Amino acid sequence: MRKIYYIPLLGIFLGACSSEVPEKADNGSREEIVSPVEKERVFKPREDVVLSAEEKAMSSLHNDFSFKLFREYENSLGNKKMEKNFILSPLSVHQCLSMLANGLEDTSVSDIVNVLLPESCNVEELNAYNKHLIDALSDIDNFSDVIVANSLWTNTGCNVEKSFANTVKEVYYAGSETANLFSDEGRLKVNGWVNEKTGGLIPEFFKTPPYVAAMLVNALYFKASWSEKFEVTDGVFKNENGKPSETDFITKTTYYKLYKGDSFKVLSVSYGNEAFRMNIILPDENIPLESFELTSLEWERISAGLKHSRVNAYIPKFKVEENAEIIEILRNIGLSKMFLGKNLSKMSSDIEEFNKVLHSAVLTVDENGSEGAAATSMGWFTSPGEGTAEQTPELFKADRPFMFILDEVSTGTILFMGKINNL
Repeated sequence: MRKIYYIPLLGIFLGACSSEVPEKADNGSREEIVSPVEKERVFKPREDVVLSAEEKAMSSLHNDFSFKLFREYENSLGNKKMEKNFILSPLSVHQCLSMLANGLEDTSVSDIVNVLLPESCNVEELNAYNKHLIDALSDIDNFSDVIVANSLWTNTGCNVEKSFANTVKEVYYAGSETANLFSDEGRLKVNGWVNEKTGGLIPEFFKTPPYVAAMLVNALYFKASWSEKFEVTDGVFKNENGKPSETDFITKTTYYKLYKGDSFKVLSVSYGNEAFRMNIILPDENIPLESFELTSLEWERISAGLKHSRVNAYIPKFKVEENAEIIEILRNIGLSKMFLGKNLSKMSSDIEEFNKVLHSAVLTVDENGSEGAAATSMGWFTSPGEGTAEQTPELFKADRPFMFILDEVSTGTILFMGKINNL
């Protein structure tokens, strides 16, 4: 069985320290890569990740954050959102923000309540939820490799509180590293860490020195097999710009989970033991993708309404990537006070402000699976019915713009989401 690969990386850079006749589409052909995960490849049935009442509240807010982040980023693109393909990793961004929350002196004067933190919960409970999630995602399927890797980087001479460093190490497995982040030597050191954690998919996260006093970095790696193998066929994708593109489609007729709404369909395709899934959200003909939006509550209802159906599935091979500065996006969804240095004294007394959040993601989907990477960095700168009877298959042909969501089934945790407008 072939493999699927996804990797997101996130970095948060912190405030200052004192001291295109149709053309054949690029369908993302790739070479097989080696997973950095070592585990026994023995099948085990899927088991739900069991959450406490507090963790369920945290998970619900986490998924709400994911949709708000995606919607705000899409809106920030303006007219470009109809012209381009884009992808984000909400889980990667959430990991960095959760680490940063441990630097807050008083969560009540920040703005994480009801964005990252339910009103009835505290940061310690947020940490417990994230630790449980990190451990569960990595162990839920022996044929799905997941790494959630975090790190704390400080420039020479910049001090971070030991209690903060200890917490992110114990809860988020974030090692602490010191480097000259104003030099190529420091850049290469960070890039080496990113390259290792992403199985070589992101060899050069920073093309120039970061020029930061300190930063938090997350790398999320995902690799899995389709539960059932696909075949490949030729087809035409009807781009948002009106031009058709000849491209390859992966196809299979079998039983999948399917949801049929008033003006759209959702196809859910599983990986491995069905703990993880790729969901393709396809608006009906003549319904523009740019006008189609989902909330977390709507997605929860759709997920609950997915039914086993015999489907003749066609999904185009595609590659999508994104590099973005998202601090304004985070401010617009309610996180602004969080980045003020005066509120982060439990992290460092040297912080003036967090003024940059970088996010990069790339994903390739083909008959062998998918390959991808994402990075986010936050930092402070010193420089500016389940019946299976045989039935006539339902046609699901994603030959026009669509949205995708890759999530874990039992918690609904979204690893990746994006939109494909043109191929």
